Amino acid sequence: MITRGIIIGRIIDDLSSLSEKIEFRASVQMYDINRILENFARDIIKISYKYSDIVNLNGQRSNEPGIDLGTTLHKIGIQVTSKADSEKVNNTFRKLTSEQQKNYNSIQIFVLGSRQGSYTAIDNSLIPTTIQFDKNKDIFDFKDFCKKVIDLEIKQLIELNELFDDEFLVVNSSLSQVNNQELLNGPKLFDIQVFKPAVNGLKVFKGFPIEVNESEEFLDIINNEGNKLVNIPIRTRRILCHIIDLGKRTVESISKDGRKNFVNERSYLIPKLIRTINLSEREIEQEINILVSEEFIIINQEELDVDIDLFEAAVVTYFREHTYWAINYATENNLLTKLIIDLDFTILDE
Repeated sequence: MITRGIIIGRIIDDLSSLSEKIEFRASVQMYDINRILENFARDIIKISYKYSDIVNLNGQRSNEPGIDLGTTLHKIGIQVTSKADSEKVNNTFRKLTSEQQKNYNSIQIFVLGSRQGSYTAIDNSLIPTTIQFDKNKDIFDFKDFCKKVIDLEIKQLIELNELFDDEFLVVNSSLSQVNNQELLNGPKLFDIQVFKPAVNGLKVFKGFPIEVNESEEFLDIINNEGNKLVNIPIRTRRILCHIIDLGKRTVESISKDGRKNFVNERSYLIPKLIRTINLSEREIEQEINILVSEEFIIINQEELDVDIDLFEAAVVTYFREHTYWAINYATENNLLTKLIIDLDFTILDE
């Protein structure tokens, strides 16, 4: 039987390990992990503080100004950050919108890692009079959270333990060096991933009867997909690349000039994915969950045998049509790794 002490010890050890990696990245000015950790922070706060309605505001609106998480029931807005200095606190209040000031009575800062010893440079004039903020208790970190964990009810501890079983590996793998198998090889632990947007995308649009203003609109859509790719771990992108490259093209269309153009899905049976990639079934499931959450794939049932109604679960890629043109171009020209892994969309330019 799992005891209270075992669960608490496991959570403290896991967060301690995570904290060291986050702080190292922060020390070299790398804050790319914040986006991935927002949902993890939301879930542990939801369980530990019983904020049943807490949501990731960036999931509702890309890059919500000022704060990342919010609970309207408790009227608390929370900034999730690995940047622990006073200027980050000041910027949080600078970016607060009038709507946020109406929705929340209190603002808190959740520091991923360790908070500073003191915050003497906070500019109190930036804090609206309607907002409660105490720098001594409203800036909390993993150590403060661990103190909270010790006093939790056993039901909450069990929920946290299940959350760490399901999600911690995904979060931790985003900070860990990838497997040395060929599929998982790629940038090392602290390589900075920089997205290089396409400037004209003319290699993709060649042969399609579109106007100049349409090409600009389509290019924006393609580059937006590239920006989304920056937010998922390298290992996950490699698995997405694998699915695109070796998945079955399910729908074929014919363009007006008579050229064949595969613009729809690539499907890949989940059991086959599990056998192909050198990861555990649980890890594969977690990687799939990331891709579903970021809307790069959906889960579908693929018909294997019409006569006996035999179906099997499959992952199916989910890109907007204009992005599929870029995917098809990269696949046909052996540039998929450059596009998905290296995030170099300039390969689409002339």
